[in-house]
Amino acid sequence: MVDRERRIFPAIGSGFFVLASIGGPPAAADPPALSVAGAAILEGNRGTAKLAFPVTLSAPSAEPVTAAWTIRNGTAVARLDYVATSGTLTFRGVTSQTIVVEVQGDFLDEPDENFLVELSKPAGATLTTPTAVGVILDDDEAPGLSIDDAAVHEGKSGTALLVFHASLSAPSGRAVSVEYAVRGETAESGADFVAAAGKLAFPPGTTLQRISVAVKGDVVEESEETLVVELLNPEGATLADPRGEGTLRNGEAPAAAPPQVYYGDPEEYERPAEVDAARVFNEIPEWQEIQKKSLNPDQAEYWILLEKANQKFYGAVQRVAQRLRHDLIGERNTLPRNRGEIPDVTDQALGAVER
Repeated sequence: MVDRERRIFPAIGSGFFVLASIGGPPAAADPPALSVAGAAILEGNRGTAKLAFPVTLSAPSAEPVTAAWTIRNGTAVARLDYVATSGTLTFRGVTSQTIVVEVQGDFLDEPDENFLVELSKPAGATLTTPTAVGVILDDDEAPGLSIDDAAVHEGKSGTALLVFHASLSAPSGRAVSVEYAVRGETAESGADFVAAAGKLAFPPGTTLQRISVAVKGDVVEESEETLVVELLNPEGATLADPRGEGTLRNGEAPAAAPPQVYYGDPEEYERPAEVDAARVFNEIPEWQEIQKKSLNPDQAEYWILLEKANQKFYGAVQRVAQRLRHDLIGERNTLPRNRGEIPDVTDQALGAVER
């Protein structure tokens, strides 16, 4: 505020004095203040949801007011949990605006996540609350834990491994753990197998762990024997099927034919899938050309087209494996079934073939 100086002047032609003020113009009003408020939303399972952040101006302004805004990761990650974006807000005769951020839905059970909305570079206003927190509230159920049944031929000497697979019904964004214990039914601990107990840990994103029970071989002719593995005290998941039955078969195991594998390592895998290769090949243009022309292996064109067809087939299988996170894809009905149901990705492979 401008100080005003007060002075006394004699009035002309009179015996009186006049009190007068001398000073500058009135002070300019302080600029309005900008602030952004936090917001929260349920993420949903698919698509995007719109999370709105209110931005307010403390008082109307005769001149336009602008401010830039950006988003910064917290525990939420751009492109994975929300759509990264930025922009500029303009206030013309209004005192409120909204910043909208699209949040990505998923089926992953995970902790609530957050990110930051930040205001900067104000023009015509000051910043009083330049940062707000956006919270993505998880709404997914905890996955279920199951264990499969297993069988092994005990052999005539040494030990054989009876392998059970404990699995989650879906990946989790949290660490999951479960205890397990092995007990005999008709099989006897110590005589037929080595007793075991422990705890399995599923790091975030994993869905499969193994439990191996050592089975003792012998030369006694006997009927099949059984034991049980039980899952206990889960953390971060529920128990869907906590009991796995193990069968000890007499004698040596017969030789098994190797599976027909198109992607992955048949010795080390967690998320297998299967495909009908013939059905996919029948939709590949180069293979159709071979059939249309009735080409045979004695002709050079047959091998040229076949090479291109193979490249498209394996490329489609690889793209499906990476998109759906399968680490093994084999021919339908050739993969071992001791892990339960194996998903069929033939339709997805058909859609991934380059035309």
